[in-house]
Amino acid sequence: MLKSLLICFAFLVAQLVLLNHIDNRINASSQSAREIVSTFQATQRERKDDEELPTS
Repeated sequence: MLKSLLICFAFLVAQLVLLNHIDNRINASSQSAREIVSTFQATQRERKDDEELPTS
């Protein structure tokens, strides 16, 4: 019985480690995607502002 509990506990720990690793990778990729999107929007706004300026 003790051997079965140790196997179950080891399997649980392995699952938690794997899920933590996957979660960290998803968070890292979503943060970099947000940075790319915000940079793109900021660039578009700057260009839009430049086009609205009247030329003399």
